Amino acid sequence: MIRTNRPAAAIALLVLCSPATGWAQIAGPTPIEGNSPSVGRPTGVAPQVESAVEDWAVHGQTTFVTQYHPRFRSAFRGPNSLSPKNQARETFDLTLYGGLRPWQGAEIWVNPEIDQGFGLSNTFGVAGYPSGEAFKLGKSNPYARLQRVFLRQTIDLGGQTERLAGGLNQLAGSQSADRLVVTIGKFAITDVFDTNSYAHDPRNDFLNWSIIDAGSPGYNYEFTTGSPMLFYSTFPIRYGGDNIARDLYSVQLTITYR
Repeated sequence: MIRTNRPAAAIALLVLCSPATGWAQIAGPTPIEGNSPSVGRPTGVAPQVESAVEDWAVHGQTTFVTQYHPRFRSAFRGPNSLSPKNQARETFDLTLYGGLRPWQGAEIWVNPEIDQGFGLSNTFGVAGYPSGEAFKLGKSNPYARLQRVFLRQTIDLGGQTERLAGGLNQLAGSQSADRLVVTIGKFAITDVFDTNSYAHDPRNDFLNWSIIDAGSPGYNYEFTTGSPMLFYSTFPIRYGGDNIARDLYSVQLTITYR
C-alpha cells in the first residue's frame, strides 16, 4: 500500500502558486453544479445528500482543431486584417487535471498543459474569432506550461446539503446551500466571473471565441493570479483581486491586485 502525506503534498503544490506566465489562451472546463457560482440545481429538484467523497482525482483531455479558408478579394488591408490568401492553420493541446483534498472542504488542483499552433492570420482579422482554441501567443513547436494551480476552500454555512459530482477541477463530495468559497492561486478570471454551462469551453461547447467568453480582445482574462471570494446563498456575491497582464497579449503580470 502506498501512503500519501497529504499536508506535505499540499505544501509542495502551493509553492507553485507564485505568479507565473502562460503562453496560450486558458480554456476552462465547462462549469458544472458545484464548481461554478453560475450553475445551480433547477427549482423543484430535491437534493441528493449521500455521495461518495473523492480524496484525489486525475483527468485528461486533448483537442485538435484545424481551420481553412480559400483565397478572397480584399479591397482594404491592415496589420490586423484577415489575410486574403488561402491558408490553413491548426491548434493542439493536451491537458492534465490533477486534484487532491488535503483537508476537509479544501481542494488543490494543478493543470499542466502542452500547446502548439496558431489560428488563421495569427488570430486576427475576425470580430468573433472562429476558434476559441487559437492562441495569440502560440508557437510552431509544442511547449509546456502550468496553466492552473490553485487552492479552493469551501466553508459550509448551513442550509440543504448538495451533492457534488466529480469532474474537471472538481472532486466529488457534498456542500451546503449557503457557503463561502475562497480560491487562491493561478487561474483564468473567466473560471470564476464569466461562467456559463452552455457556452464556456471551446473543447465541449461552442468554438467561436465571442460566444464562449467575452467578445472583447483576448487578454488579461487568461494570465492571472488572484484570490476571489464567493458567497453562495439565494443571491450569490462575488469579489476578487487579481494580477492581470501588463499589456494587450502580454504574458507579464502586474505586481498589484486589481
